[in-house]
Amino acid sequence: MMRPSSQRKEKLRSSFLSKLSTIRTIAERDGLRDEDIDCCVLTALESEDTPMERNIIGRIACGYLKVAVSVVVIFFLATLLISSHKPLKQYVIELVTGYSYHILRTVRIVSLPLTRQVDLSGIYYSDCLVPNPWFEGATPPDCIPCQLVRHIPEVAVIDHVTLMSPFVYQDENVNRFTFEEMNSWYLKNKEFLSSSTMKDYAQSSNSFIESPSDLFTEKRREEDFRHHPFSFEWRTGVPGRIRLVRNLCGKPSFIPHKAEIQPEMFLMVDSASSHAHSLPIPSLHGSTWLSQSHGSREIVLTPIASCKKDCTEMSIILSAGKVLFYSSEYWSLVSVPLGDEISISCLGTFYE
Repeated sequence: MMRPSSQRKEKLRSSFLSKLSTIRTIAERDGLRDEDIDCCVLTALESEDTPMERNIIGRIACGYLKVAVSVVVIFFLATLLISSHKPLKQYVIELVTGYSYHILRTVRIVSLPLTRQVDLSGIYYSDCLVPNPWFEGATPPDCIPCQLVRHIPEVAVIDHVTLMSPFVYQDENVNRFTFEEMNSWYLKNKEFLSSSTMKDYAQSSNSFIESPSDLFTEKRREEDFRHHPFSFEWRTGVPGRIRLVRNLCGKPSFIPHKAEIQPEMFLMVDSASSHAHSLPIPSLHGSTWLSQSHGSREIVLTPIASCKKDCTEMSIILSAGKVLFYSSEYWSLVSVPLGDEISISCLGTFYE
């Protein structure tokens, strides 16, 4: 008595021979020789892409798709449940907060192969990837923190950075450099700094200078701008370039060791006869520093529109080696030319 597996094999063999016999009969009727028929049969048997294999691959792909859809649905339902239940939401936030940096770092490392293959720079700093028609804008901040500020103190010792109160500090970490030294720095790193990207932008009061490569040239000297109104602002969001600009400018000493520095830096150049103008506003509001690397400028701190009635406009003199700390959530800056030298400043943000 044959086992079930042997019976199945015998049945398949009989079916195959029957169909092969039918194929041979049809082929001989159409004039094919025996060797041609054998060649066709062998070619068909040697084919790797059989219907059965295609069916298996399809089942595997379908299985993976079902798993992926299930994960997305479960994640969506879990998010909906957590967001609608305040105690659970608070618990999850407290649970995840301690691991947020490690999670984001892991995601960043895992995504590196993708970023090497696909240029994601266009969406890196997008305010919103998907438009939200129900978004009504950010809620204006409470103006009480800036109501308490009447002047900007110049402190000698920093015990703790008060996130709401502006101050000026003579910082040894702020690098001092001339326009010629900055020009040499750029030319040395020109190959890396000059490539075009959506993460960078530059604006200038001179229509012939539209980018850093237009400003920094072999023949450019500070005297070229000494007697002409000129302002230049360059913002970079490329990680490698940010590191170069930060190394050029220096990182203020009062930034906490564990603070996260926003991935953008601003470099501003103004002649002594430049017109008063607004300084750039960081992409993400928060703790901001403005360091003076060369020359001097008067800085006017203006309260944001929603706090102008309650808060006071103030001004300070920022000379070389000094750094201004303020919160861009409450204040915007206006630069006024001062002195006879060209003014060079750097701006960045951080959060704890």
